Amino acid sequence: MLKINNPIKILNLPMVFKDKTFIEVFHKIHQAGGEVALVGGVVRNILLNEKFLSENFSFDLATNLKPEKLINIFGKNIKYLDEGLKHGTVIINNNSHIFEVTSLRKDSSPSGRYSSVMFHNSWKMDASRRDLTINAIYLDLGGNIFDPFEGIKDLMTGRVEFIGKMADRLKEDYLRLLRYIRFYSKYSKFEINEKKITIIKKYAKKIKILSKERIIDEQRKIFSEDLEISLRSAEIMRETNLDIECYGEKFEFSKIRELKKILTKVSWIKKISILFQKSNNRNLLKKLPVSLKEREIFYNLQNHFTEKEIDALLSQKWQQHAYYLGEDVGLKLLLSAPFSSIIKKRFEDIIKYKKPKLPVDGRDLLNCGLKQGQKIGEALVRIEKKWVKSNFILSRNELLKEIGNYN
Repeated sequence: MLKINNPIKILNLPMVFKDKTFIEVFHKIHQAGGEVALVGGVVRNILLNEKFLSENFSFDLATNLKPEKLINIFGKNIKYLDEGLKHGTVIINNNSHIFEVTSLRKDSSPSGRYSSVMFHNSWKMDASRRDLTINAIYLDLGGNIFDPFEGIKDLMTGRVEFIGKMADRLKEDYLRLLRYIRFYSKYSKFEINEKKITIIKKYAKKIKILSKERIIDEQRKIFSEDLEISLRSAEIMRETNLDIECYGEKFEFSKIRELKKILTKVSWIKKISILFQKSNNRNLLKKLPVSLKEREIFYNLQNHFTEKEIDALLSQKWQQHAYYLGEDVGLKLLLSAPFSSIIKKRFEDIIKYKKPKLPVDGRDLLNCGLKQGQKIGEALVRIEKKWVKSNFILSRNELLKEIGNYN
């Protein structure tokens, strides 16, 4: 338990607090003479009664034990990178839950990009190095809350405030420019004031001193939020020039605003692609650390359908054309054509459409006597065309009969 005076108490804790494998991590640290508490996102989720458990979810913990002690306690269940270890962070995976555990620390000589750290035993000092009041709320296993900067009050009233002076916090780590926008867009119930806009704009160029990996990781978080929240963040990035500093070009909002009422779950990279619909820069992502799949998704949405393809998708035989037009056909249609009730209706048809699977494959052709090689591929293409032209009605047996024509 945290050794603090007059803690706030949460009585209705989530079920995970009764999970033996969850409790075990806390108990091992307690048995080694340490104190430990949850901090960050999971505490906010609990206070707001929001769901927080999902695939690959990790719990952020703070402890007064040093990393070397944690390594001795948890042995094979612990992982760390040398860079993370220098900053006091290790990962504990007990096969049921993942915990990111960071020792209480104080930044020493922060440069806006890197900072060495000093470990200590003061929870108040650890809280004072954090960026926002709502990120400095600690919760222990017994439901005791340590909230030295009234983060709960800010969270409940919809205020997103820095601990201390905003400029000082930003200069410690310029990633906080983007982090502030993300938290503001998600939690604030107020319009961002001009003073904060001016400060963000003043330091926007400093984002370039950070590694591209850190910037893109934060962009993933920003644009993985609900569309309305992501759009709020994007608008602040545009107002403060952070879009240009991160990507080299301005966001353009006309298409995403036009479509926001009908788009539901859209991945972060698709939102970015929609925001750059008017860009002619084919190298926009060239130097950014995104996956090959993300790169393909981005440029696929930039490559609009031709008028002929749009007409085909609006025809009665649209399923046959959709079959050949690749991924994200519905979204590409919205981006390729002027918005109308007809386009909206066809988009709704397409997102319900499941691409059918050709009921025969190369093994069937081999079993029917075709020799392995070019003939197999050619025959499959011809059979597939016939099947699609039938509007996917021809059965497996009917298609197998066709194979005899290719011997």
